[in-house]
Amino acid sequence: MTNTAAMIAVHHIRPALKGAATLEERVQRAFKEAQSFWMSTDDQVRFRGACAAVMLETADEFERERWEKSIRVVNTLGVLMAGVPVNLDEVVQNLETFKPVPILKMWQEAKAANARC
Repeated sequence: MTNTAAMIAVHHIRPALKGAATLEERVQRAFKEAQSFWMSTDDQVRFRGACAAVMLETADEFERERWEKSIRVVNTLGVLMAGVPVNLDEVVQNLETFKPVPILKMWQEAKAANARC
């Protein structure tokens, strides 16, 4: 069910991303819109839907690669927290070659803004 719900979330979120000038703006809009996705209260579903929507709405090759690398950093942190060994030297080396999008910070900001409403 979660994959289906995430794909429905993507469909719900994508229209809000039209006209966003930068990757960061698309991420902010996606995370904000994900908070209003009423079909699921599961944060993982909302987060995955928002991330997928950003990927689908990012046409610029450089921004797409930056988004993919930023997602990879978040995934690596999750794997590390689960106790799986990770080559941290490789992660740090990759961080030196691009400016990551502060995904988790932006997600928390969107959740906090939604809580105030």
